[in-house]
Amino acid sequence: MMFTKRFIISCWLMILIISTNNCFSQSISKEETLMNIKGYPTVFELNIGEEYNYTRSISDSVVNHTIKLVKVTPYMSPNFWNLDEEGNGVDKFYNSAKVEVEIDRKLIQLTHRSYESPLTVGGVRIYVEAIKPWAHGADLFNLEEMKKDARFSVCLADEPWGPTNIGYHIGNYRFRSSSYNNTWGALVPYAPIYYHRGEDRGAIPDRLPIYSVVSGKVVGTPLPDGDGASNGLIIKNKDGVVFRYAHMNTENIIPDLKKGKSVKEGDLLGYTGSTWLGGKNQTHDPHVHLEMHYERNDKPILLSLFPYLIEAYFRYYPDEVLSIAGGYEWTLPGKTIELDGSRSIARPGKKIKDYKWILHNGKTVENTKVKVKYNTPGLYTEELLVETTDGDVDRDFLQVRVWPSDKNGTIARNVAWGWIYQSPVRNVKVGEPVMFWNRIHNTTGSVYIDFGDGTPPVKMYNSIDHPFMKPGRYVVAITAKGPQDDPITQKLEVVVNKK
Repeated sequence: MMFTKRFIISCWLMILIISTNNCFSQSISKEETLMNIKGYPTVFELNIGEEYNYTRSISDSVVNHTIKLVKVTPYMSPNFWNLDEEGNGVDKFYNSAKVEVEIDRKLIQLTHRSYESPLTVGGVRIYVEAIKPWAHGADLFNLEEMKKDARFSVCLADEPWGPTNIGYHIGNYRFRSSSYNNTWGALVPYAPIYYHRGEDRGAIPDRLPIYSVVSGKVVGTPLPDGDGASNGLIIKNKDGVVFRYAHMNTENIIPDLKKGKSVKEGDLLGYTGSTWLGGKNQTHDPHVHLEMHYERNDKPILLSLFPYLIEAYFRYYPDEVLSIAGGYEWTLPGKTIELDGSRSIARPGKKIKDYKWILHNGKTVENTKVKVKYNTPGLYTEELLVETTDGDVDRDFLQVRVWPSDKNGTIARNVAWGWIYQSPVRNVKVGEPVMFWNRIHNTTGSVYIDFGDGTPPVKMYNSIDHPFMKPGRYVVAITAKGPQDDPITQKLEVVVNKK
């Protein structure tokens, strides 16, 4: 009998969902720890019913916590971009999961999804790295080394997430300043089912510097002629942790970064690029990709960089709060989805007091979460504004693709999609031209841009420059029509400094 990959994934989902608190408890040995390096979170995997003893020696005392995996509930969503393997209808992709654990016998619910941060509870900070359906259920880049039901990282509650000398990898950057972003756990949209195994930050090529986040040695390089793929530059630090940068253009990588070259944290490596499949092929989605793994028994254990980079970002940049709207959502006309701003992050010591959703239909909702119904197909952008108790604010934007159907009721893949970019993205000065890139694909008719500063919207093509004559925070919107005459809106925020 032949079993398809989707059938096997369905079996995993059924097994995980029916598991309950009554599972038999079984401890696992320290030898099964995947990563245990001083200064980093400890990484381990558990099957449902298994228990991990997390032990740390602090000064003259020993701290011990038990962590038991109780239940995993995955959630699937329709993938309107792909048909299923039999070609009979809409495929599904892994969206998120609720993961129940007992920490020192107290039941806690964790979430595995994109842009999720570690949860501080019961004396520890704990993070769900992966669950098996997500790790094994993609069409591309499966994590075959994952063997158990869930993988976790954990450190003590008052500790940083990894060494404090880990830097941020992009200079002159502002978090989510492009509409293109992908993170650990996210589905990469408009592609085969591919759950992102690293961090993507969208940027116009060849403009922003890329720095080494650690001190170490170059163990892989695309120099001198490129690697025929995504120009992977790989640096390994003294702890055996490996960082891989991808998509820089060869001519802008520092020439002496050959294999064996030593680098220091903060050293310039090159500039953001667009190389993929051996050429400058990222015409619609240029970005820098960074991933992290630890080598155990000569096999890579791929880990989420998101919490490491968030803490590095706050060390590197002065932003007080990061609004996180969630990335992407897909739905159908007449359906309702829930927008969730709770993943937004304030600098340590700060607190978010207000969440405001500014919706495509003109309504404003002051709440962390809001349910929105979409009546017609289109590519919509929902705006999330967050404010701290000290009055610091930030915006982010959620893309919502509401899929059209053809005259027979079949989901239409002939839709507009893509992203917008700006340059520069930080330290924009009054009167300085800002370049905007239109990389929205498959539009019909004219594309217009509204700079949000009171000047009238103008027609644009691939790019346009515009100066802002007063300091402030401006919401820039690009509007167009798709092949089904459906509305298309993309937004980003430009922050113009007073000086």
